[in-house]
Amino acid sequence: MTLPLDAYNYWVALGAVLLLCGALYLLVEHFFLAEKSVAPFLRRWGWHAAFAVALAAAVGSLMYSETFGFVPCGLCWVQRGFVYSLIVLTALALWKQGCGTLHPSAADYGLGLSLTGAAIALYGHLVQTGKAALVVCPEAGVGADCARRLVFEFGFVTLPLMSFAVFALVSAVFLVWRTASQDTRYAVARA
Repeated sequence: MTLPLDAYNYWVALGAVLLLCGALYLLVEHFFLAEKSVAPFLRRWGWHAAFAVALAAAVGSLMYSETFGFVPCGLCWVQRGFVYSLIVLTALALWKQGCGTLHPSAADYGLGLSLTGAAIALYGHLVQTGKAALVVCPEAGVGADCARRLVFEFGFVTLPLMSFAVFALVSAVFLVWRTASQDTRYAVARA
């Protein structure tokens, strides 16, 4: 038995708001706070966190399309492609990390994917809230209208904003992980 759509929208939107808050905190800590409380944790568990968030995003998007019958628009398909790529990248990185051969520059690939996905998602959100003119909606004859808003929780959370929250948090995790991996002050003892 699945949640009713209204309840699912509420909980996923709340999760997106929490992801945005987490991303904001990570960026503030990274750039402005001398005392790092999360960076040592992310030094060890950052790739796990990125994998879990990307996997949850993929499952969540599939719930919308396969369970609730939402037809993804062209921009949504592009965002899904970036999320699926992040799942593969983070899974491979976890394997390399387990082998002890993960290089700090690996996060650059994740940053490239997540920042590009974030830009597309933010554009989709602006289109759905009427703040950007639709330049392109790659429908390919099978997708829905990119400007059609299917979810609007808390007066601002749309499906593309949920996607943006995922990409924003994953980007922040990669940024912090990369810096912490190169800086010996964040060294974490291996168990």
